Amino acid sequence: MRAQEVVRRYANTLIEASTESGVDHNTMRGDIEGIVATLNASAELVEFVRNPLIQLQTKIEGLEQVFQEKVLPLTLNFIRLLVQRRRANLLPDIAQAYIDILDIRSGVATAHVTSAVTLNAEQEERLRTRLAKYTGREIRLEANVDSGLKGGLVARIDDLVFDGSVETQLERLRAQLMGS
Repeated sequence: MRAQEVVRRYANTLIEASTESGVDHNTMRGDIEGIVATLNASAELVEFVRNPLIQLQTKIEGLEQVFQEKVLPLTLNFIRLLVQRRRANLLPDIAQAYIDILDIRSGVATAHVTSAVTLNAEQEERLRTRLAKYTGREIRLEANVDSGLKGGLVARIDDLVFDGSVETQLERLRAQLMGS
Protein backbone atom coordinates (compact mmCIF):
# COMPACT_ATOMS: atom_id res chain seq x y z
CA MET A 1 0.00 0.00 0.00
CA ARG A 2 1.32 3.44 -0.91
CA ALA A 3 2.28 5.80 1.89
CA GLN A 4 -0.32 8.40 0.85
CA GLU A 5 -3.09 5.78 1.08
CA VAL A 6 -1.87 4.77 4.54
CA VAL A 7 -1.81 8.42 5.64
CA ARG A 8 -5.40 9.01 4.47
CA ARG A 9 -6.63 5.81 6.13
CA TYR A 10 -5.15 6.78 9.49
CA ALA A 11 -6.53 10.32 9.16
CA ASN A 12 -10.00 8.96 8.38
CA THR A 13 -9.70 6.50 11.27
CA LEU A 14 -8.95 9.37 13.65
CA ILE A 15 -11.98 11.28 12.36
CA GLU A 16 -14.19 8.21 12.89
CA ALA A 17 -12.74 7.57 16.36
CA SER A 18 -13.38 11.16 17.43
CA THR A 19 -16.95 10.97 16.12
CA GLU A 20 -17.60 7.67 17.93
CA SER A 21 -16.07 9.03 21.14
CA GLY A 22 -18.19 12.16 20.98
CA VAL A 23 -15.17 14.42 20.69
CA ASP A 24 -15.93 17.67 18.88
CA HIS A 25 -14.04 17.86 15.59
CA ASN A 26 -12.93 21.43 16.32
CA THR A 27 -11.42 20.30 19.62
CA MET A 28 -9.64 17.40 17.93
CA ARG A 29 -8.52 19.74 15.16
CA GLY A 30 -6.98 21.97 17.83
CA ASP A 31 -5.03 18.97 19.11
CA ILE A 32 -3.86 18.06 15.64
CA GLU A 33 -2.90 21.64 14.76
CA GLY A 34 -0.97 21.80 18.04
CA ILE A 35 0.89 18.62 17.10
CA VAL A 36 1.68 20.03 13.64
CA ALA A 37 2.90 23.30 15.19
CA THR A 38 5.06 21.43 17.70
CA LEU A 39 6.57 19.26 14.97
CA ASN A 40 7.15 22.28 12.71
CA ALA A 41 8.93 24.06 15.55
CA SER A 42 11.25 21.18 16.37
CA ALA A 43 13.34 19.44 13.73
CA GLU A 44 14.78 17.31 16.53
CA LEU A 45 11.32 16.01 17.47
CA VAL A 46 10.57 15.15 13.84
CA GLU A 47 13.89 13.30 13.61
CA PHE A 48 13.07 11.47 16.87
CA VAL A 49 9.66 10.42 15.52
CA ARG A 50 11.03 9.31 12.16
CA ASN A 51 14.17 7.55 13.41
CA PRO A 52 13.71 3.76 12.99
CA LEU A 53 16.63 3.02 15.33
CA ILE A 54 14.87 4.38 18.42
CA GLN A 55 12.99 1.69 20.35
CA LEU A 56 9.20 1.81 20.34
CA GLN A 57 8.85 2.18 24.11
CA THR A 58 11.34 5.06 24.10
CA LYS A 59 9.35 6.80 21.36
CA ILE A 60 6.07 6.30 23.24
CA GLU A 61 7.54 7.68 26.46
CA GLY A 62 9.13 10.64 24.66
CA LEU A 63 5.94 11.57 22.83
CA GLU A 64 3.90 11.15 26.02
CA GLN A 65 6.24 13.60 27.77
CA VAL A 66 5.77 16.14 24.98
CA PHE A 67 2.01 15.81 24.48
CA GLN A 68 0.57 14.35 27.75
CA GLU A 69 -0.80 17.62 29.14
CA LYS A 70 -1.47 19.21 25.75
CA VAL A 71 -3.83 16.84 23.95
CA LEU A 72 -6.92 14.77 24.61
CA PRO A 73 -6.51 11.15 25.78
CA LEU A 74 -7.92 9.99 22.41
CA THR A 75 -5.19 11.91 20.58
CA LEU A 76 -2.49 10.51 22.84
CA ASN A 77 -3.82 6.97 22.30
CA PHE A 78 -3.73 7.56 18.56
CA ILE A 79 -0.07 8.63 18.81
CA ARG A 80 0.70 5.48 20.82
CA LEU A 81 -1.05 3.36 18.17
CA LEU A 82 1.04 4.92 15.42
CA VAL A 83 4.24 4.18 17.32
CA GLN A 84 3.22 0.58 18.06
CA ARG A 85 2.38 -0.02 14.40
CA ARG A 86 5.66 1.56 13.32
CA ARG A 87 3.85 4.41 11.60
CA ALA A 88 5.06 7.25 13.83
CA ASN A 89 7.16 8.53 10.95
CA LEU A 90 3.88 9.37 9.20
CA LEU A 91 2.54 11.48 12.09
CA PRO A 92 3.20 14.88 10.43
CA ASP A 93 1.58 13.72 7.19
CA ILE A 94 -1.39 12.12 8.97
CA ALA A 95 -1.96 15.30 10.97
CA GLN A 96 -2.01 17.39 7.79
CA ALA A 97 -4.30 14.91 6.03
CA TYR A 98 -6.68 15.02 9.01
CA ILE A 99 -6.91 18.82 8.71
CA ASP A 100 -7.35 18.63 4.93
CA ILE A 101 -10.15 16.03 5.17
CA LEU A 102 -12.02 18.07 7.78
CA ASP A 103 -11.69 21.17 5.59
CA ILE A 104 -13.08 19.33 2.57
CA ARG A 105 -15.99 17.96 4.59
CA SER A 106 -16.82 21.40 5.98
CA GLY A 107 -16.44 23.23 2.66
CA VAL A 108 -13.32 25.17 3.62
CA ALA A 109 -10.48 25.74 1.18
CA THR A 110 -7.01 27.00 2.02
CA ALA A 111 -5.65 29.66 -0.30
CA HIS A 112 -1.86 29.86 -0.31
CA VAL A 113 -1.17 33.46 -1.28
CA THR A 114 2.22 34.83 -2.19
CA SER A 115 2.49 38.59 -2.62
CA ALA A 116 5.22 41.12 -3.25
CA VAL A 117 4.37 43.00 -0.04
CA THR A 118 2.51 42.18 3.16
CA LEU A 119 -1.26 42.38 2.71
CA ASN A 120 -3.19 44.44 5.24
CA ALA A 121 -6.38 43.14 6.86
CA GLU A 122 -8.67 44.90 4.38
CA GLN A 123 -6.78 43.47 1.38
CA GLU A 124 -6.86 40.00 2.89
CA GLU A 125 -10.60 40.23 3.50
CA ARG A 126 -11.29 41.47 -0.06
CA LEU A 127 -9.16 38.65 -1.47
CA ARG A 128 -10.86 36.09 0.79
CA THR A 129 -14.29 37.33 -0.34
CA ARG A 130 -13.41 37.22 -4.05
CA LEU A 131 -11.90 33.75 -3.81
CA ALA A 132 -14.90 32.50 -1.80
CA LYS A 133 -17.26 33.88 -4.43
CA TYR A 134 -15.30 32.20 -7.22
CA THR A 135 -14.93 28.80 -5.51
CA GLY A 136 -18.19 28.70 -3.57
CA ARG A 137 -16.26 27.66 -0.47
CA GLU A 138 -15.17 29.38 2.71
CA ILE A 139 -11.54 30.50 2.33
CA ARG A 140 -8.72 30.32 4.86
CA LEU A 141 -5.76 32.46 3.77
CA GLU A 142 -2.14 31.52 4.31
CA ALA A 143 -0.23 34.59 3.19
CA ASN A 144 3.49 34.76 2.46
CA VAL A 145 5.67 37.53 1.12
CA ASP A 146 8.11 36.90 -1.72
CA SER A 147 10.33 39.90 -2.35
CA GLY A 148 11.23 38.27 -5.70
CA LEU A 149 7.80 39.21 -7.05
CA LYS A 150 7.87 42.59 -8.75
CA GLY A 151 4.28 43.25 -7.73
CA GLY A 152 0.86 41.67 -7.46
CA LEU A 153 0.16 38.25 -6.00
CA VAL A 154 -0.32 34.58 -6.77
CA ALA A 155 -3.07 32.58 -5.04
CA ARG A 156 -3.23 28.77 -5.09
CA ILE A 157 -6.23 26.73 -3.95
CA ASP A 158 -5.67 23.01 -4.45
CA ASP A 159 -4.81 22.72 -8.17
CA LEU A 160 -6.28 26.10 -9.08
CA VAL A 161 -3.82 28.99 -9.52
CA PHE A 162 -4.71 32.67 -9.82
CA ASP A 163 -1.64 34.47 -11.07
CA GLY A 164 -2.02 38.22 -10.70
CA SER A 165 1.69 38.93 -10.55
CA VAL A 166 3.07 41.88 -12.50
CA GLU A 167 5.53 39.53 -14.21
CA THR A 168 2.71 37.38 -15.63
CA GLN A 169 0.71 40.43 -16.68
CA LEU A 170 3.74 41.82 -18.52
CA GLU A 171 4.28 38.45 -20.19
CA ARG A 172 0.67 38.40 -21.40
CA LEU A 173 1.00 41.95 -22.71
CA ARG A 174 4.20 41.00 -24.55
CA ALA A 175 2.44 37.98 -26.10
CA GLN A 176 -0.45 40.18 -27.24
CA LEU A 177 1.90 42.73 -28.80
CA MET A 178 3.90 40.03 -30.57
CA GLY A 179 0.71 38.42 -31.89
CA SER A 180 -0.71 41.60 -33.38
